[in-house]
Amino acid sequence: MLYGTLIRTLRRRCGLTQRQLGEHCGLTASAIGMIEQGRRLPGRRADERLRQFFARYGGCLPLRPRQPIRRAELLELLRAAPPTLSVGGGPHRTVLGS
Repeated sequence: MLYGTLIRTLRRRCGLTQRQLGEHCGLTASAIGMIEQGRRLPGRRADERLRQFFARYGGCLPLRPRQPIRRAELLELLRAAPPTLSVGGGPHRTVLGS
């Protein structure tokens, strides 16, 4: 799972908005949105705060990637993914593929 997608999934499982998560971690809602979309990576301090926050709720983040994933790389990963991929759980569960 991509870093930003995992942040979004964990945030939703905690029942938080982007603004609420940002308040807990010292980031703006806009910054959280950009991280979730893969358009920005958190700095080291923000990454550590995100890790600490989610660790309290049983979530675990992978190592922060060195740079955002490019659209072409994302499309390549999606093409290589299994035909059906379930992301998340609960009311925000998404099933990709058919």
